[in-house]
This record gives sequence, C-alpha cells and structure tokens, in this order.
Amino acid sequence: MEALMAEVLHLCRARNQKAGPNGPGGVTFHRASAASLLTSPTSPTNDGSVHLLGVTTTSALPLHADVIILATGAWTPSLLDLRGRAKATAQVLAYLPLTDEEARMLAGMKVLLNLGTGMFAIPPIRNGEGVWELKLARHGYGYENVVEVELGAAVVETGLPLSQKGGGGKVRVQQSLPSQHFTPIPQEAEMACRGFLKQMFPPSSSMLGQLADRPFASTRLCWYTDTPKADFLVDFHPRFRSPVGKERGGDSVSRNLLIATGGSGHAFKFLPVIGEKIVARLEGRLEPELAGLWEWRRDRVDGDWGEVDGSRGGVKGMRLEDEWAKGRKRGSRL
Repeated sequence: MEALMAEVLHLCRARNQKAGPNGPGGVTFHRASAASLLTSPTSPTNDGSVHLLGVTTTSALPLHADVIILATGAWTPSLLDLRGRAKATAQVLAYLPLTDEEARMLAGMKVLLNLGTGMFAIPPIRNGEGVWELKLARHGYGYENVVEVELGAAVVETGLPLSQKGGGGKVRVQQSLPSQHFTPIPQEAEMACRGFLKQMFPPSSSMLGQLADRPFASTRLCWYTDTPKADFLVDFHPRFRSPVGKERGGDSVSRNLLIATGGSGHAFKFLPVIGEKIVARLEGRLEPELAGLWEWRRDRVDGDWGEVDGSRGGVKGMRLEDEWAKGRKRGSRL
C-alpha cells in the first residue's frame, strides 16, 4: 500500500511539473479531515435536489469544487445518509507471534478458510521488527457500531426516522460507524480466534498444538463498508446537483457527488484497477454491466440483509458495544 501511494504522489507531482505553477490540470493536496458536505443555503430546491458546493473540514476550512468524489470508506455514513444502502461493520484481526522453528514448520501452509465461521489464516510473514507472525481474521457479518450521526438536514433522505433535530439545520440519524478509538477485539472474537487455532493445530498433534494458548502480539478491528449484496457503490447521488447547470458524462442533469465506497471486504485486491473504473463512471463511460451492479439503488434494503454475497460466516446481528459489555461482565466474575 505504501509503495502504491508513493507512486500516486510521484504521478501527481509529475503532472504538476508538466502543467506549470498556474497551469490547468494540476493537483493540489489539502490534508484535512472532512466534517460535512457543504450545501447551498437554498437547498433543497423545489424539485428536491440539493446544490452541493464542496466540503467543510474539521478546521472549518471550506473546500469548494464543481464535482466531489466521496471515497471515504467506512466513514462515509458520517457524511451521508446511507441507511439501507451501506453500513460500517467491524471484522476481527489477530496476530500470533511464532518462533523461527514454528515458522519453518508452516512454510508450506496455504490460506485456510472456514466457510462456516468465516475464520481464516494467512501464512506467516515477518513483521516490521523481523518477528514471524501468523495472521488470523474473520470474514463474517461483523459487528455493527450504531451511533447517532449529525448530518445536514438537506442531505438526509425524506421519510426515514430521525433521532432528533439539532440546531443550525442539522438532524441526528442512527448509522453504523467505525469506533472513534483504537480498541482490542471483544472477548467473543478472541475465543473465536483461539477456537480456530485449535481446529488447525489440535493440542496433541505436534508442538504447534500449544499455539492456541499463546498470547497474541496484537489484535484490532478492520472496518468494512458493507452493501446489501456486497457490490461496490460507485455512482452519482441522485439528489446532489451543481448549482451551475452543466452537463457531464452523458448525464442529463448536473449531478456532482460521486460516491465510491461499499468495498464489502473485497476492494483491496482491486486497488490497481478500481481507480480507472471510478474515473470511467465520472466521465459517463463505465461498462453497462458494472454501472448496473454499482448503481445507487432506488429502493433501500432495511432490516436483515440476508446472506449478502454468500461468502460470510459466523453470527449475524452482533453489536460491538454489546460484545464489549459481555467481556466486561465475564471479567468481573473472575
């Protein structure tokens, strides 16, 4: 990932040198956290559309643009009402330290996946400090972290429940978002990881049988942006328009908010090519098959999303705060 981002930076700098200091087509970098979408005070208009001007940042700096590409991963619901279309879910990661001898014994290991539980293991690699580690993870339905999100009233879908109305044209809605703080995995997740280790390396099988009881080097939560069928969401939002009546990419109206999210746990491997497809959608030339799969659905999918894409395992409907609370209760009894 670091090498890819370095290449992107190199290409942008080369483009700037070619364009000259004030030439067209250059790239300007702003390092800031997006706080909200910046909409016109007159929005929504009589036809229900919203004039989008840019974004505001946590430093109160407004960034204006004719077209905004929202590629904000699991944080997208903090900026946009995505209820019934996309949500953040937390998946489990754990890293188990290995000795050189244990790593040698696992040198021919393949990627292992339990389709029933969603647990999988990646062959050992050395970490940044040169220590061998075995990576365990779960590709499951994940934990939801439902919180109140404050959004501009103009960007919230009509007909959906609000938690409460705030000041300054803001309203509160409930959506699943990543946890604000770095936290260890819940006890349920640690037990699942250790159970998977015992499946792979039964206690009586070899010296590897002791791995299930070894402390993890580190654990963390990996946040997906799930969609109902695990298809990407790469499309213009139907409500947002440029206040300047321009046509672009074959669109009959000037939609100016392009959403690129919904990785659903399988976007990383597309990193070398997904940018080309996003640009193709921006310019109105994305292949019809992909455009249909990745479009903004007119109908929301509320409630249970079923089997998603059929690749998930484990338990549905877990809430992150509930699982942490269960772990605290178990610990208090010891």
